[in-house]
Amino acid sequence: MYTNRLGNRMKQLYFFFFLCTALAVQTSSHSQAVNADALNTTASEQKVVAGKKPIGNRVQNALVKAKTYVTENVQKLVDKIPKREPESKVVVIRNHTRLKRWMFNKNFRKEKSTKDILYHTFHPVANYFIEKYGKRDMYNAGKFSGIKYSLDGQIQFPNGTKKNVMFSITRDHKGSWYHREIKFHNPKKLRLSSDPFKPKIIYYKFGNKGALRSLIYFENNKWVKIYDAANDVTLYLLK
Repeated sequence: MYTNRLGNRMKQLYFFFFLCTALAVQTSSHSQAVNADALNTTASEQKVVAGKKPIGNRVQNALVKAKTYVTENVQKLVDKIPKREPESKVVVIRNHTRLKRWMFNKNFRKEKSTKDILYHTFHPVANYFIEKYGKRDMYNAGKFSGIKYSLDGQIQFPNGTKKNVMFSITRDHKGSWYHREIKFHNPKKLRLSSDPFKPKIIYYKFGNKGALRSLIYFENNKWVKIYDAANDVTLYLLK
């Protein structure tokens, strides 16, 4: 989404330059015709024309300025795209079979409610931040036991409303994520920081042999912001 907006801005700038070029060609042709007509003017008329800069030169100067403007602004947009450092860490996400069917099996999700789908499939990169900043506890449920990580946050829905929640993920003894959940009744009063969010990039894959993926997220001193395109919501994770 973020990169799409940058791409659209670049298209607008290039279209602006193309328009200036087309105008320059048209004006240059007109200028040549005017100069040809000037040969037939009287000597006194030519003195008046000589005191002015040719139309073609003015257009050429304007075109150079337009090209410089476009080049500088495109570079500014490119600079805003986070670059991957050579030593960038790749987050490997290992999901238990019970979670894989939620994330990758559309037929399984077909009969499920939107809330249940979000409950299990909120953006997988959130796992990294929940584990990094969340509270750690032992989890026991019948035959299953593991380590549970919980983190306060907010969800912003497509209509703009925000809800305070708590994200939780649980890892089994084999290192796979076994359970994910969102508690939609978080009594804490959470407020987003007024500090500006800065774009960053993270690389991840599902399992060691999974395809490398990337995500541009946003971060300030207190929050991590992730747009979850699959569920059309924005996640805010409290650091």
